[in-house]
Amino acid sequence: YDYVGIEAARSTRSLQSQAEFAQARVRPVSEPRAAEPPPLVMRRPSASARAASDFGPRKRPAEAEPPRPTAVEADGTRRSLVRRRTLEAELRQDEAKIGMGIRATVLFHEAGFDCAMISLDRATRGRVQVELSEHNHNTLEMLYYVVECEHQKVEFELPARGVIERLACGAEVVVPPGVSYVLRNLSRTTNAKLVTLVPHDAA
Repeated sequence: YDYVGIEAARSTRSLQSQAEFAQARVRPVSEPRAAEPPPLVMRRPSASARAASDFGPRKRPAEAEPPRPTAVEADGTRRSLVRRRTLEAELRQDEAKIGMGIRATVLFHEAGFDCAMISLDRATRGRVQVELSEHNHNTLEMLYYVVECEHQKVEFELPARGVIERLACGAEVVVPPGVSYVLRNLSRTTNAKLVTLVPHDAA
């Protein structure tokens, strides 16, 4: 009986030791707390950073790309369409100025002809009337078409033939080969614009 009691006591203590050991194994071990990251500080980006965020850095005026030649697209190909905003931008370029109050830009440069836009400034107080005086050195006729002007305020003259005509918007005139001609804008309110077609002599 004593032997059984002793063994029972030993079994009881053994079970208690095993239970304490198991509890010790599952008891969570306290770990050192990780250092908290510093708080985020939102700063407003600089003006240059905001400008470069989506579209890249803005170019300074001195770094602007030089204007490309007229009658040519950005990829170097010959163009087939000229929109009004493109035309107005080309006429404002310094190289478009060909005389006092006169600007011109090439619209199309083809194998058989050239097409250009001519702009004549309106007449102002204290300044002589703006006129384009040229000679048709071609062996073929030239064509002018009035696209913008005050009504009958564009004057076309062939001095050698005594011809003077007043032109309105939509009018067309033909310049014979080998003669001189004059175009004037008599308006004080509206710049005149004309499209000219200059054929190339056959080789």
